[in-house]
Amino acid sequence: MTGVLRVVATPLGNLGDLSARAREALASADAIAAEDTRRTGQLLKLLGLPPKPFLSYFAPKEAVKAGAIIDRLLAGGTVALVTDGGTPGVSDPGAVLVREALAKGIRVEPIPGPSAVALALSVSAHGSERFIFEGFLPSKSVGRRKRLEELSDETRTLVFYEAPHRLAAMLADLGDVFGADRHATVVREATKIHEEVREGTLAELAQAYSNGTKGEIVVVVAGGSPDLDRIRLDVRRLLTLALACGLSPDRAAIEVAAISGISRNRLNRLAKELHQAPSS
Repeated sequence: MTGVLRVVATPLGNLGDLSARAREALASADAIAAEDTRRTGQLLKLLGLPPKPFLSYFAPKEAVKAGAIIDRLLAGGTVALVTDGGTPGVSDPGAVLVREALAKGIRVEPIPGPSAVALALSVSAHGSERFIFEGFLPSKSVGRRKRLEELSDETRTLVFYEAPHRLAAMLADLGDVFGADRHATVVREATKIHEEVREGTLAELAQAYSNGTKGEIVVVVAGGSPDLDRIRLDVRRLLTLALACGLSPDRAAIEVAAISGISRNRLNRLAKELHQAPSS
């Protein structure tokens, strides 16, 4: 008989959030597949559980690491899959291993618990009846803005993860694409000592985090308006047209800022880039 892969949700920070089922799953497992074996070892120690054999399982080597875990499961072992915090497979390692286990006929058992997505939605002022989870956006502004443009007509609440050093830039890009007055919620360091829930417009939030921040972050953004007369402005095309009509980059930025509500400084930088770019 094959073994069992238990997908175990672990605390985001507060150990009190670990369920009794999760504790039992960790205690009874033959081995633990962990994103960070040192961190999970510390978790076991804090919980007063005995040490366990660890199987390292982390991105981007999920496919490589999955083989040894599958072999142990096929031999009849019980393996608990955990990440550094929260539910495995939700923008954390897990999906590849679960898919391979199911393909081999191995039983996969969920042990539910903490999830940063559900937590952030529960404390945001935006509707959670219908939402989409985007995880991490591209790290570079060009790729990030391209993806946001694809989401610009989305009326459901949007949930993102973001790294602290990219938060201000991400919020600024959100404001440029969705509109600076769109409302959002930033949930930082959830369940930990410095937990913070901050609500405001995208412009206000970008300013609030302009000097940087620390910790793990979830951003919940209100969905767009379903109004049929809503118009989406392409500021790059507007600037290009203004420059073609003979306006200087500074003047073009002023005029487009008045139309779009986007920061004049950001538009000024883009206008200068377009002005300096060779014409096709």
